[in-house]
Amino acid sequence: MADESQYLLVNQYIEACAKCNKWVAFKKGVAWADYLGIKIRWLRGADRSEEALKVAFTFFEYTDYAVL
Repeated sequence: MADESQYLLVNQYIEACAKCNKWVAFKKGVAWADYLGIKIRWLRGADRSEEALKVAFTFFEYTDYAVL
């Protein structure tokens, strides 16, 4: 199981992919997080359908987090 620092790092990477409009990298980041068992903001408890990923991508793209 991944620890807290990996959670933060992976979520920041996924957020950066969305903010830079890198859809393929975003999907690969989500797949990698799933493989490692890391939860992803905006996708907790959601399926991994294309529609759910697009919604999360949009949230990550426009949401700013203060400090992780």
